[in-house]
Amino acid sequence: MSRTPAEIEKVAADIERTGGAALPLAADVADPVPLETAIERLDAAYGRIDIVAANAGVNGVRTSPEDLSLKDWDYALNINLRGIFLTFKYDQP
Repeated sequence: MSRTPAEIEKVAADIERTGGAALPLAADVADPVPLETAIERLDAAYGRIDIVAANAGVNGVRTSPEDLSLKDWDYALNINLRGIFLTFKYDQP
């Protein structure tokens, strides 16, 4: 999975070029609808999901709390915390 369709298509093409199989799925882990859709497509294609590595994360903006915008704070929390929660929430049988 990736958030960038062009990036994921390139990786899938590289995998297929070397004889492997790939299912390119793009989803933002902080956005429940595309994430759930991607996980459902993965499950439908393979019948089950054996391993989940919820490793999406961002460093965020490095600044003092008084200078940090609410938008930057929410972005980091949505990717780093909400994204992990949603990944495991939708990866249930």
